[in-house]
Amino acid sequence: FKYDDTKTSDGRPLTREDLDAAGPQHPVYISHRGGHTAYINAPAYSRAGVSESTPDPPGGRFDRDPKTGKLNGRISERATEIFDKIISAIYSRDDYREGVKLICKMMSRAGITSAHDAWGTHDYLRGYQDAHIAGDLSVRIYCLIHYSEIDRMLAAGIRTGFGDEWVRVGGMKMLADGSISERTAWVSRPYVDRPSDFGIQVMTEQELYENGRKAHEADWQIGVHANGDRAIDVVLRVYERLQRERPRRDPRFRLEHCTIVNDSLIKRI
Repeated sequence: FKYDDTKTSDGRPLTREDLDAAGPQHPVYISHRGGHTAYINAPAYSRAGVSESTPDPPGGRFDRDPKTGKLNGRISERATEIFDKIISAIYSRDDYREGVKLICKMMSRAGITSAHDAWGTHDYLRGYQDAHIAGDLSVRIYCLIHYSEIDRMLAAGIRTGFGDEWVRVGGMKMLADGSISERTAWVSRPYVDRPSDFGIQVMTEQELYENGRKAHEADWQIGVHANGDRAIDVVLRVYERLQRERPRRDPRFRLEHCTIVNDSLIKRI
């Protein structure tokens, strides 16, 4: 469904040159299968107004060739948002329903009966419900909602637990960092062969707190993507603060992935 360098014969990522050769006149945008990086060509940079002198956006990065310092075609984390706006994928209501039908067939063949969708929107919820009505939903879905949609949900009186046994609203989802495989997870020690690269802090502690407080006070569950130890530390601080300011008996906070931990973090968890 997306580009996966681990499944190619030479095991290498795409480059700007690859995509310039494939589509020299049109913007090209290809997501990595991990979801935290993407690859683009020169026309895409131009369409977005990104040049060699453009600084990295907060929570994101325009990756560069380590030897030349030139843009190499890879964009990471929130840098992708700039290009999503100009090269957006337009899906119809039927597309969402058909997508649910397809993935349900794949999961059913693997014996999966329940799944958590950790990046849901109102379109996703409608797609799941449409598939259910059509008899195409064979997997029970617990759908976490992207933090950008929390106001819409609160205005409708929806909170964690709303739904039925087939489609249920989960928590609010945020991101503290990136992924280990794409080397964007926010860690305390630099990546191998990259002495100054500690990954990316996607959302600041204040952003996590402000959005988290809104959800926590409305009795929503919260789930935050956190792979690296620095990201996990920040998320725990936010959770500790929210619970201290407004204690809840069972907020059921979530750490999505929680990959790199130490004894101190484990004790706090």
